[in-house]
Amino acid sequence: CEDFTKKIECFYRCSPHAARWIDPRYTAAIQSVPLCQSFCDDWYEACKDDSICAHNWLTDWERDESGENHCKSKCVPYSEMYANGTDMCQSMWGESFKVSESSCLCLQMNKKDMVAIKHLLSESSEESSSMSSSEEHACQKKLLKFEALQQEEGEERR
Repeated sequence: CEDFTKKIECFYRCSPHAARWIDPRYTAAIQSVPLCQSFCDDWYEACKDDSICAHNWLTDWERDESGENHCKSKCVPYSEMYANGTDMCQSMWGESFKVSESSCLCLQMNKKDMVAIKHLLSESSEESSSMSSSEEHACQKKLLKFEALQQEEGEERR
């Protein structure tokens, strides 16, 4: 669970690509970053038995005089806080992330993101839901090539 959360934090804090999804209302935030359904489902599965006390990590806290955050609610398992991976990804960080309908034009917080980001950065600022099937197909082709190269490199190292 912690590894998935670190990947999200690292993307937000360190990735130069995060700027593509700056929230126009609050420029220190990101908005509608497309996450792959499989990433969200795997993240949920990894966390479902861990405890959490905030549904939205951006707003569901009480701050004390020193500025420290404290839970407003009691801790419950992720599986009680969120219905599934989609609910978790689209709620935990407010509007920061959305689950993509695409299996390619989305982020998984791993090396495969290089393929998706090239396609996502080349498109206009339109919503990803308006992407054409040809863009999806081109992304899928490049992703298959990338996976084949990764597999070949792995076999050469043996």
